[in-house]
Amino acid sequence: MNDFDLDQAREKEGGEELEFLCVRMTDAVYGFELPHIREIIWDSRITPVPCVPDYYEGLCNWKGTIITAASLSRMTGTKESGYGDQPVVIITETGTLQCGFLVREEPEILRVPADARLTGDTPDRIGEILKIKAAYAWENEVIYVIDAEETLKCMVIFD
Repeated sequence: MNDFDLDQAREKEGGEELEFLCVRMTDAVYGFELPHIREIIWDSRITPVPCVPDYYEGLCNWKGTIITAASLSRMTGTKESGYGDQPVVIITETGTLQCGFLVREEPEILRVPADARLTGDTPDRIGEILKIKAAYAWENEVIYVIDAEETLKCMVIFD
């Protein structure tokens, strides 16, 4: 699927490290840049909303502000049923746009060497909505860094 070499990227050494808030999913590891993360909420109540795209789970209350909650698995095309009684919501913000991303697993902060960025045939989007800013080699995996600004812009629905 991809034309980049994990071994070559892994061999590069030294330099700056980048930190991402990462979520392991069945198909890949997805990372958010830390400046766009506002909070992680456990056990948040999601209120379903009709007539919205499939990737929207509904709305949630974040410190008195009602924001949309989107399923990261649906955005990546990994259809998974439900989030149980205690979904994890990653609250992101860029400019004036805010969104909560629902995930199954507890997110973790991963440090990645800046020079482990993959080049070549790396995707710039996954699915129709999720924009990818960069891909990095990390251990035996690839971390796809979500372009929060572009993804949130794509999620805005105008009538």
